[in-house]
Amino acid sequence: MPKSSTRSAAGERHESSPTLEVEPLAHGFGATVSGLDLRAPVTSEQAEAIHAAWARHAVLVFPGQCLSPEQLEAFTLALGEFGEDPFIEPMPGHPNILEIRREAAETVQNFGAAWHSDWSF
Repeated sequence: MPKSSTRSAAGERHESSPTLEVEPLAHGFGATVSGLDLRAPVTSEQAEAIHAAWARHAVLVFPGQCLSPEQLEAFTLALGEFGEDPFIEPMPGHPNILEIRREAAETVQNFGAAWHSDWSF
């Protein structure tokens, strides 16, 4: 897949391919990926480009994506197999998705202060 690379005014490297663009985040850790609709099947070339961006930036953000649980599972499988954790209860009907939810009635200001996970979500 042909790729190109340019530098932004701040000197950050901006990578692109025919199907996606990777823009490093301003604080120097992670990158935003655009140019993909994750509701559609991911091609092997796209998966390769995502893996390369993930290896380079450690954290990837895919803004503006609204995926159903089935679409999230399909995207995840395009990148690799699911992990297993016998200590966490998954979403009903989706054994590979953990639902992290804050209910409207919850008044805790520091959401997440009462739980911790070493998994990525």
